Amino acid sequence: MTISQLDCAYNVTPNPEYQGGFKSEEQLKAEFLAVWGKQERNAVVSLSEFIDYFKDVSPAIISDNVFENLLSNSFN
Repeated sequence: MTISQLDCAYNVTPNPEYQGGFKSEEQLKAEFLAVWGKQERNAVVSLSEFIDYFKDVSPAIISDNVFENLLSNSFN
């Protein structure tokens, strides 16, 4: 998947910082895309990189069901 595809697919609306008005869609997307350390829109994020990122995120999530909902709701 490319950075551009991630940008298009990433849905910030479930994010509490977005819902609370603390951060804009643009801010949250920029933060998420910065994680990959790739500047070009056509740069590829491998499945392995994607899985590794969420391996680091998952311990902070209260349960598997909440983690599954996070993933389902965060990507179109």
